[in-house]
Amino acid sequence: MARNLVRGLLQVLTNRYSPLAHKQLSQESNALTHSRQIVTVIGCGDIGRRLAQRLPQAQYQVMGIRRRPPEDSANIRYRAADVQDSASLAAALSHHSDVVVITLTPAAYTDSGYRETYVQGTGNLLAQLRRQARPPRLVVYVSSTSVNGQAQGEWVNEDSATQPASFNGQRLLEAERLLQDSELNAVVIRFAGIYGPGRDRLLQRVWRERGVLSGADHYTNRIHADDCGAAIAHLIEQQRLGTALQPLYLGSDSLPVRASEVQHWLARQMDLLAEPVGEPTGDPANTPESEPGAAAGGKRCCNQRLLDSGFSLQYPDYRVGYGELLRAFLQRRAASGECGE
Repeated sequence: MARNLVRGLLQVLTNRYSPLAHKQLSQESNALTHSRQIVTVIGCGDIGRRLAQRLPQAQYQVMGIRRRPPEDSANIRYRAADVQDSASLAAALSHHSDVVVITLTPAAYTDSGYRETYVQGTGNLLAQLRRQARPPRLVVYVSSTSVNGQAQGEWVNEDSATQPASFNGQRLLEAERLLQDSELNAVVIRFAGIYGPGRDRLLQRVWRERGVLSGADHYTNRIHADDCGAAIAHLIEQQRLGTALQPLYLGSDSLPVRASEVQHWLARQMDLLAEPVGEPTGDPANTPESEPGAAAGGKRCCNQRLLDSGFSLQYPDYRVGYGELLRAFLQRRAASGECGE
C-alpha cells in the first residue's frame, strides 16, 4: 500500500512538472491574456496614451491606430491606417474590438481639414464598424465644447442648445450626429480646452509678455490631459461593469474662470506681477444657478453629469493643474539662464 502511495505521488509530481504540463500552463496563460478586452483607439495620440495608462492591463489590451504609428509601447500595440483611406482602415480593423475610442486630429485647421477628418473620416470609420460581424460593445467619441456656441457667459450642460458659430464646432457636431444615427452603442464626451505636459502655450505667452496681457476677458473652461484619459477609462470601465451610460458628457474641470484671472495668477507664480490682484474665485462648475456676471463673453461648462457618474478629477481647477506644470516650466527657464526680471 505504501508502495502504491509513493508511485501515486511520483506520478502527480511528474505530471505537474513535465514539459507537457508546462506547455498546458502556458496555453492557459495565453488564453487568459487573449481574454482581455481589446480597446482600439483611432487617432491614438497624447489622449490615447494617457487612456492606455489608466486601463487595467489585466482586463484590457489597447490597439492604437495612427497614420504614422510609432513603435509599440508597453501598453499599446500600433497599426497604420488613415480614416480617409477605407482600405487601410479595413485592414487595421480586421480584428474584433470590444471598445472603439475615436479621438481624431484634423488634417489641417481649416474648414475643409475638419470636414475631411471629422465628417468624412468618421463616416468611413462607422461604415467599417457596421461591416463587422460583431459590433463593439461601446464606441466613445471625443468631441469638443466648441459645439456649444453660447458666448455671453451662460452656463451650458449636456442639454444646452448646440449652435456653434465656428467651423470647427459645426463639423464636430456633424460628426456627432453621424455617430448618433449609426445605431452603435455610443457615448460622446465633449472636452473643454485641454492643457497639460507639452501643452504650455499659455505659460509661454504669460512669460513672453511679462504678465502684461491684453484681449477679451471672457470665461474659459479647461481640463487637464490626464483627466481626459482618466474620464474615458472611467466610462469604459463603468459600462463593462454594467452601468448604463448617458449618451453625452461634458469633460471640463470644476472651475470655469475668466481669462484674466488665470493669466494674473500665472504671472504672480512667475514673479512677473509684484502686486496681487485678488484671490482667484471663478465659478464652481457644479453650481449652474450662479449669475452670469459681467463677462465679456465665453461660456461656463457644467461637469455635474460626469461627476455624478462617480468620476473624480485629479485636477479640479487650473491652480492644481498649472501648479505642477509651472514647476517644470520654471525649472526649464532657470536651466536656460532665463529669469522673469
